[in-house]
Amino acid sequence: MGSKTNPIEDEAADWMLRAQLGMDADERGRWQAWLDRDPAHRAAYDRLARAWSALDQLAEDPAMLAIREQARRPMTANDDRPPRRWWGIAAAASLLLLAGGGWWWTQSAPEPLVFSTGHGAMRSLALADGSQLMLDAESRISVTMTPRRRLIRLESGQAYFKVAHDAARPFVVTAGTRAVVALGTEFDVKARDGLITVALTQGRVRVGDAQTDKAALRPDSGAAGTELSVGQTLTYDNRTGISRLAANSAEAAADWRTGRLHFDHTPLSSVVSDINRYAPTPIRLSDPALGAWPVSGVFRADNAQGLLDALPLLFPVRVERRADVILIRRAE
Repeated sequence: MGSKTNPIEDEAADWMLRAQLGMDADERGRWQAWLDRDPAHRAAYDRLARAWSALDQLAEDPAMLAIREQARRPMTANDDRPPRRWWGIAAAASLLLLAGGGWWWTQSAPEPLVFSTGHGAMRSLALADGSQLMLDAESRISVTMTPRRRLIRLESGQAYFKVAHDAARPFVVTAGTRAVVALGTEFDVKARDGLITVALTQGRVRVGDAQTDKAALRPDSGAAGTELSVGQTLTYDNRTGISRLAANSAEAAADWRTGRLHFDHTPLSSVVSDINRYAPTPIRLSDPALGAWPVSGVFRADNAQGLLDALPLLFPVRVERRADVILIRRAE
């Protein structure tokens, strides 16, 4: 009696094939919805990705490359190939090997998986390679696992990374024009208000230029860049291109993960931006010039009132409450 295939595994294989052949925006939306609908869907897809990574050497086999190229080629009126759907299934059969009850994938990188958080919410994630990460409120990342690299793009917000060791696959986080290469590490990356901040709590990282210094993406390249030590924080200004290296305690770097916001001579504009990710009523500065004033202290993320109470004690300002906004004005 033949063995029955798992319908979820079949769907995962079909989605991975679609990703390789190219999906439009509507298909990508339906793919992401399928992943989010059931943890079993994402688990099946991740199993395929891990298996495909293990068979990396076959991915460049001439026969496999020929199959991928033929599958991607547009069909013509005189084309004697089967319709695209059935050709895709045939290609998938050639590239997915049933071994020990699991599917094995040998194609190139899948579409990135996208994770995000909303207002006032944080999210913990476990990646397929064993790495762990936490997303701060109003943050968004994309994750691409390839046979040669684990690439994370922090599109906005803040994230903490605890990286699983894998010398064969560098773990690279990009944010803006910066690339952070993990060298066996726990670190934090923040991308807000034109600033990229990297705080190292364990191990080592190297921060380089993601756009022009491709060698910086390889841990063993010896490429130019700034290598951080534990307790250091690097802040890069995308507008000026200036980097600043400073000391930072592990406790301060981890504060946001415990619901606290730590500021050390932080511009008031950045403080307001951070607290607004949690505040029930948005806070605004009536005069942009107020934004340059430096703020130091630790405030609870869920207690914007604590910050509002402290500001008039620190600066000549007053707090004005309206129905849908809280204004910080210069005191008259």
